[in-house]
Amino acid sequence: MYILLLFLASLYFINLGYNSVWMPNEALTADGVRYALQEGKLIIPYFNGEPFLHKPPMSQWISLLGVMLFGFNEFGIRFFYAVLGLSMGVLTYLLSREFTDKKTSMLAGIIMISSFQFIANSRFASPEVPFSFFILLTIYLWYKGYKYNKKHLILLAFVSSSFAVLTKWPPGFIIPAGIIFLYLLWKDRKELLNPIYYVGTLLVLILSGWWFLYTYMNEKEKFLEMIYFENIKRLYGIQEDPFYFHLLNIPVSFLPYSFIVYAGAFWWFKKRVKSIDFFALWFLLMLVVFSIVEMKLPTYMMPAYPAMSIITAEFITKSEWKRTKFLMSLFLFIILLVATCILAYLSTFEVLPFILPILFVLVFLYFNKSYYLLPALGGFVMAFYTMYTTLPYLEKFRHHKEIGYIIKEKDPMKELKTYQVGSRYFEGIPFYAERRTEIISNPENLTYPSISLVPSDKLKELKSCDPLWKGKIFDGSESQFFKFLVSTKTGNHLKEYTLCFSR
Repeated sequence: MYILLLFLASLYFINLGYNSVWMPNEALTADGVRYALQEGKLIIPYFNGEPFLHKPPMSQWISLLGVMLFGFNEFGIRFFYAVLGLSMGVLTYLLSREFTDKKTSMLAGIIMISSFQFIANSRFASPEVPFSFFILLTIYLWYKGYKYNKKHLILLAFVSSSFAVLTKWPPGFIIPAGIIFLYLLWKDRKELLNPIYYVGTLLVLILSGWWFLYTYMNEKEKFLEMIYFENIKRLYGIQEDPFYFHLLNIPVSFLPYSFIVYAGAFWWFKKRVKSIDFFALWFLLMLVVFSIVEMKLPTYMMPAYPAMSIITAEFITKSEWKRTKFLMSLFLFIILLVATCILAYLSTFEVLPFILPILFVLVFLYFNKSYYLLPALGGFVMAFYTMYTTLPYLEKFRHHKEIGYIIKEKDPMKELKTYQVGSRYFEGIPFYAERRTEIISNPENLTYPSISLVPSDKLKELKSCDPLWKGKIFDGSESQFFKFLVSTKTGNHLKEYTLCFSR
């Protein structure tokens, strides 16, 4: 099992710095780090040369620390996200040990770090992983302090919660506080009168509130706009998804152990398994709340993954439904191997990245015939091929870095205005070009001379264009991974652009 853990851990670092800045959230973080280094703006996040307050600055601070250690590059920007993702597995193991045996806790840690959602999000600089880490750390410290009557651990839990707030707004306090409150309301109501909780709440207000106050005083209008947009409008006004969204999404996002968590929750309810009461409450509370919220994203459930991992591990190691567990594990293993073949078909087939992880699985199963590890082994095969082959393949369709470097070379003194023409904004370009790039819908609004990235079908609307680069760029959402892959085969959402120097 320790060997499997080592191989799973490697997934967080294989080719970690290979791909250019990935997805909008990472571009926002990376450009904020660049601005902080160049302009000394450490407190208020910046993107594209302007204050950008969609999220507090913790994500940028984490990337900044990595850059200070490993240099200003993609690996440095992402390093501590990978570390925090792996740390989620360690904390899940430690929290599980407070309730159950070592074998079950080890499996819970494996389920946690093998989660595709966490591997993917730990490999780019986005707030979801540090947010989930600080929530898990908050709950772990609180439980240790509560169980062993150590007040300093409870206070440290509130410190961790303040870090979660500085990562992703007040839910960093509301989520763990809600879980702990309901658990104590159910199990130990007298504990709710303990003054330590009110002191701790004040501590969170102090440790995170200074940033809110500072930002309000310096960027009042943008701050109030983002408070409303990020914390209120998301509840009802941005998009409306069906209430069953997370029920259907979890079997995909919680791969490789997928729907087994539902079997574990059913087993808990039927058998009244007290050892997972806390984790079932944690999981179900988040599932219900985020099913009521109108805007739903798969990442919203990530702070519940530790609880889901422990429920799943407890069910696999303790329930009597051996045949059912074996069939579910075997089914997921086969599905994941088939998915790896589909990945190879949609991207590019390379023999060694395909064969080596399969050989590892066969050798592992020869020495360790634990059927409950089949999903993790199948997940390793698929994730290894993705990190080693598929992600580098996709880089051929992402030209943000190349375009940014061409812009820098053409205009090293930043004397020319830079534009992106059209409705699709490529957030990575400001980071690599190291300048503000303005998006405009109509080429007639360009100033001259300037540099502009223009859809090739709109070139005739420019007064002049000396081509600096020309190629096809995927203009859909990169977070829709399989849609991106299919587009590389079908050509859908691959749009031809030209980088122009217009005199």
